[in-house]
Amino acid sequence: MKKIFLILFVFSVVFLSSAFAASGTNFSADQNVNGGGGQGISSTSYATGNSAGGTAVGSMSSSSYILINGFQGIVAASVTSGAVSTSSVTIESVEFDGNSVYDNETIQPDSVITATVTSVASSISTEASRILINGTATTFSNLTSPASFTAATGAFTYTLNLSDGTHYITIEAYDLNLNSVSFQKTLIVDTGTLTATQVYIFPNPYNPNTGTGKIAYRLNKDGDTSIYIFNAIGQLVYKRSYASGIEGAHAGYNELDFNAVSDFGTVLANDLYFLRIVSGGKPIGRAKIAILK
Repeated sequence: MKKIFLILFVFSVVFLSSAFAASGTNFSADQNVNGGGGQGISSTSYATGNSAGGTAVGSMSSSSYILINGFQGIVAASVTSGAVSTSSVTIESVEFDGNSVYDNETIQPDSVITATVTSVASSISTEASRILINGTATTFSNLTSPASFTAATGAFTYTLNLSDGTHYITIEAYDLNLNSVSFQKTLIVDTGTLTATQVYIFPNPYNPNTGTGKIAYRLNKDGDTSIYIFNAIGQLVYKRSYASGIEGAHAGYNELDFNAVSDFGTVLANDLYFLRIVSGGKPIGRAKIAILK
């Protein structure tokens, strides 16, 4: 009787260990595994073997997810930077009017998207790969000028035509082996009065002797912009102007170098200063900065 009980106990331990083996620090499926990663697989390192014949589904999280070339399924990826990839397909250098963007960033209604779409395993499928604007899809094979995709280099270009509001932009790339990846962004168009928000100077207080500081802010659209800095008694000591569309005057996040050298060629003295972002003769943003050497 004791032997039977011991056998049943060992069997139970082995069974439970196998059932929960998908959760841990490292999870690896060997080659030729048939089936999919089910719901709830969580790991700091998840890998599927070269001939896995399933699709990763459900709630899968991992700080390092690797999709080997032979995986016959679809995995979508979305990150805040300008590049996403599986081990085979890559969408990189994604820019809007030459600038990287983050979710909920403002862009121009006619922004030009550029990206590089490639696969190390095979050619990109122009029939399957597509761009979706608010859910409306256009395959790479149906792009018309000025939009284009060049298979030899992976160069992708697309000109938007958006109204004011929130928009959902997705680029889905597939190669001929069905490896895939997607790039997704939620972006905003606002062609109303030019405004500057989230105005920061960093570090603040700023010591000019320790290196270059930064002036950063967000604009809702392109527009000629100037930076004015006044001292504590209202004297203009610093002015820089930026033409519409360049850094300092384009829709979205702008970041400018600041070395505290006044328009008179001298470094600003220790004091409290008042920064104004001006467009069309009107202030559209403001901040304070302390110079402390």
